[in-house]
Formats: sequence, structure tokens, C-alpha cells
Amino acid sequence: MTERNQNASGVLHESEVQIDEDAQLLQRFVGGDRSAFQRLVERWRTPLVRYLDRFLGDRERAEDIAQEVLVNLYRHADQYRARPGVKFSSYLFRMATNAGLNERKRLARRLSTRPLERGEDEEEHVVEDLATPSAEACVAAAEVEQAIRRGLAALPERQAAALVLASYHGLSLSEIGESLDISAMAVKSLLNRARESLKRTLAPMLEESA
Repeated sequence: MTERNQNASGVLHESEVQIDEDAQLLQRFVGGDRSAFQRLVERWRTPLVRYLDRFLGDRERAEDIAQEVLVNLYRHADQYRARPGVKFSSYLFRMATNAGLNERKRLARRLSTRPLERGEDEEEHVVEDLATPSAEACVAAAEVEQAIRRGLAALPERQAAALVLASYHGLSLSEIGESLDISAMAVKSLLNRARESLKRTLAPMLEESA
């Protein structure tokens, strides 16, 4: 599906905008199809909760904020504008990130030792990506997960958001940039600093097990 923008004379003044399936669902909802929004909720509620849980370290608050994000999307659906090369998911994660940043300030970066909760369909590559290739050989996986959670909670907000979006949700540099309203190069810098910080967090554990 495409969206055509025309001036008063009916001549296209912008290129056709290719929009993804989620954006199409939102457009259908704005057009009166209430079931289309329910499909968006079914598709995105769980990813939003998982993202906010890892970002905040508080599952209950993550569920509440995910609900708030979806309610805001419902109320302001007509404000969404598709843009070339920008996925609807980037727009939604940007809403969640802004809400999470506000909540994280209120939580005062409270550290959590609760183990990460993964869905059955999630890949087990996260530890290797965030820690070191030898981490699982040195310490129990649960201890590594707890250290990662503590490390995420201690990171500056945007570093934590970028790292979770990249490592758990597979967003590209440009998609993360859209979510955080920064350039892809800035995202790359955030990720590099975040990964170095997490390695330092895990270092004492690895040294004790050496």
C-alpha cells in the first residue's frame, strides 16, 4: 500500500511512501476498522512489555507503561504519518522509549537482581552479544543474566535503550536512531560505550571464576 500526497492541482509533490503492514493496520483503524487496532495490540503488547521490562528492571511497571503507550497510540492514531524508510515499529518504540525514560528517572535507576524472563521463542544469543564469548563457560547463566540486568539498570538511559533495542529486538542502527531521535552514527557510539560498560560490570565475575 502507498500513500500519495497531492497539492491543490492534484499533482504529486512528494514521492510515494511505502508503508509496512503495521502502518496499514493503523490507517485502517483511523478509517473506522476497530479490529485493526486490536491486531496491533496483539502483535506489539508483548514486545513492548519485554522492552520496557529490560529497560526499567520492573516487570509490573513495564506492563503498566506498555498499556499507557498503546492507549496513547489509540487516542492519537490520526497523528501518525508514514515516512520513507521508517518502520512503524520505530515510531512505536520511540513512544515506549520516551515513556520509559520518564519512568526510569522516577525509579532513580533502581537496580534489580531479578533474572531476565525470556519467551520460549527468543534466541539465546544475548549473553554472547552483551558479555564475552567465554562468559557462559565461566559462570552460571543465571548469574550472567542478573549481572546484565544490573548493568543495564546502571547505564545512562539512552545507552540502555539502544542496547536493548539492538540486542533483544534486532533493530538496525537507523531504526534505533529513529526510536531515540538521533543519528545512526550516534547510536553506534552509544552501543560501543554500553557494551564496554557491561563488560566492565561482568569482569569481576569472570576474574573470580578464572
